[in-house]
Amino acid sequence: MRGNSDHNTKYKALWIALGAIAVGVGLIYLGAYVRELNSESSFFFRRDPPPWCDAVRDLGITVLLAGLVGIFFELAAKSDFLSIVMERAGIAQNISDAGITGVFKIRRHVPFEALITSSTSIHIVIAYSNAWVKEFRAELQEFLKSPDHKIILYLPNPDNLTILQELCIRFPDEPISGQPAQPTSTSVLQARIKQTTGDFISLLPAVGARGEVKILYMDRSPMYSAYIFDRMAILQLFKHRAKRTETPYIQLADGWFFEYIVEDVDQLQVQSVVVFPAQPN
Repeated sequence: MRGNSDHNTKYKALWIALGAIAVGVGLIYLGAYVRELNSESSFFFRRDPPPWCDAVRDLGITVLLAGLVGIFFELAAKSDFLSIVMERAGIAQNISDAGITGVFKIRRHVPFEALITSSTSIHIVIAYSNAWVKEFRAELQEFLKSPDHKIILYLPNPDNLTILQELCIRFPDEPISGQPAQPTSTSVLQARIKQTTGDFISLLPAVGARGEVKILYMDRSPMYSAYIFDRMAILQLFKHRAKRTETPYIQLADGWFFEYIVEDVDQLQVQSVVVFPAQPN
């Protein structure tokens, strides 16, 4: 019973403000209705509106405005309405526990540049990505000028035909003239993976101090794309549709979702083979 009493007290002012708005709207409607009724009939009312019509309308406007102001200050005092709803539903706590700090619909909204420049290590899991390396090439090259910086890249093994065949279906070519999308050929996908390998190797400075680039081939088909920057990660979802379209990005920090991705990527080290730098036989 005490819990219900505290809840009612907490939102008492909000309910009063909502009631004031309802009363204000009712008074405005009453004044307008009587004025309209008077203009249509002279049997019950005088031809001129009764003097209290305007008074009722003005009172309604005043009460309505008071209610709106009351709601504004009440919500401002308790943060905002969305926060209240999320708090009541437990959504805010769930998001916080998972470590979700942002969701982005398109790539240009993802703060990749800031994450690259503020990190010391970057772990990347992708099928291939020529566009991403090209877009952030300058930032990645600057990143690798520090000897304590490192990039660890996981790519599917381009010589594993089983993996390539699965990825060819999952990454089809763009449909042409309304025709069904056709799977990418294994040779094309193999070339894309090898080009991505070369693109990351070419990021290293030719001379002077430089960081580390390690590339591993995995005999696994990636289920997502992940970019882990120290204690921050960007997770990119894959899609089933054939049409080329943007896929959502989820930004993660400390939380169970972030830890899940980090542990999953760590397991790939055991299941992958280092192809760069070359390993002694």
